[in-house]
Amino acid sequence: MKKLSILMVIVFLLTMSYSCSEDFLTKEPPGSTSENVFYDATGIDALLIGTYAMVSGSSLWEISWGASIQNWSYGSAASDDAYKGSEITDQTPVNDIEHWVVQSTNNYPADKWQWAFGMGVDRANKTIRVINKTEEDGTITADEASQFRAQARFLRALFYFEARLVFGDYLPILDENVEDPSQVANVNAEGAVLKFITDDLAYAASNLPATQAQVGRATKYAAMALAARAYLQDLKYSEAEALLDQIIASGQFTLVDDFMDNFNIETNNNEESIFEIQANVNDINESLNAEMGIGLNWPHGGDIGMCCGFHQPSQNLFNAYKVDENGLPMFLLMTPI
Repeated sequence: MKKLSILMVIVFLLTMSYSCSEDFLTKEPPGSTSENVFYDATGIDALLIGTYAMVSGSSLWEISWGASIQNWSYGSAASDDAYKGSEITDQTPVNDIEHWVVQSTNNYPADKWQWAFGMGVDRANKTIRVINKTEEDGTITADEASQFRAQARFLRALFYFEARLVFGDYLPILDENVEDPSQVANVNAEGAVLKFITDDLAYAASNLPATQAQVGRATKYAAMALAARAYLQDLKYSEAEALLDQIIASGQFTLVDDFMDNFNIETNNNEESIFEIQANVNDINESLNAEMGIGLNWPHGGDIGMCCGFHQPSQNLFNAYKVDENGLPMFLLMTPI
């Protein structure tokens, strides 16, 4: 009996010693994870996929249609190519964009900013930080790190390019080393934002393969094509031409025989596509990966007293596709044909 009592005392003391630890008070919130979970190739790829997901939106109820990469409200509607469509009271922020009277209370530009920086650039930078740490501890090779980092930097450049289309050069330059974005000014030296974008894309082009096994992943030619677009925004034709000539000379791409093949589901990712956003439907509620910016855009035959039918082509756009005997657009033609 004495031996049994001594054993019980030992068990009790051991139990007490463990119970005195505060570890049991630390509980990870359900559905969340910590950064170190991603410190391997599988984890990094998961972070990259999450960053790719931001390209097509997938956050419709956190941000509005104004954040869309389609940019029809800032491009076609703000020019003479299209009308907002739908009813006058539907998505009224686009009315102001169309009339060039955008106020600070307009949520469309605000959502574009949140999408580009709060979601896109933020995810890309966090992914790069994980890549760097994982490479440092030897879990992935230098070559694997370069491949992963190239994709993340391509995506960061893409989000910056999109932000620059709307906000110009008044952008904070946020790389993976910035700890507090609120301390970074929006005013930069001339050409600094363009250089930041093209530096990311030059790194991506140097480290990405010519083709990817999975469609939708960035390639070296996607990086070069985006850099060319960035240069063209500043009318830097020679820089853009050098990149575009390399893409053409690669022999990887050719124009499709039927122009409409670029818009049909059956001919997605065809030989004309350099980088194509991968959208899909029926994945989750609202099909948020279906590219939110064009979800309500379809032919709209007059006022039907309800929503939708956005992004309607204008007479000016029609005229631009009508040519005279010299093959030049008839921009001044005002009568429908």
